[in-house]
Amino acid sequence: MKTVSLLALLALAAGCASGGGTSGGSEPAEVKDRADLERFAGGYISIEGKFGHVETQHGTVTLRSGVIIYLPHFDLYKQGDDWLKYVGRSVRVEGILHTYATGIAGAPGPSLDVRSFEAADPTE
Repeated sequence: MKTVSLLALLALAAGCASGGGTSGGSEPAEVKDRADLERFAGGYISIEGKFGHVETQHGTVTLRSGVIIYLPHFDLYKQGDDWLKYVGRSVRVEGILHTYATGIAGAPGPSLDVRSFEAADPTE
């Protein structure tokens, strides 16, 4: 009996952990401010904000609320593209949210494993 209860608890915990912050299906949840970060940690999210960079290697997106989300090794993600053309422009990014780890020295988080990236403004 205890084994069944323990297995049920583990299955429930695994389901919660893998569900992260997705809004269901393949649609990403939208993060707008720091309060959303913890709620959607580990989930597939969508953000929109001003694009920037750290040492022409990592990207950043500054949300309207002022929260900065790092895009580690963005140079590798957009390899072969002149991605610095997006600096200062409004962009829309989707990916997996990590609230504390970035892989960038001196940047504790939050960060996003980018799955989709596009300019949000009409000019190209």
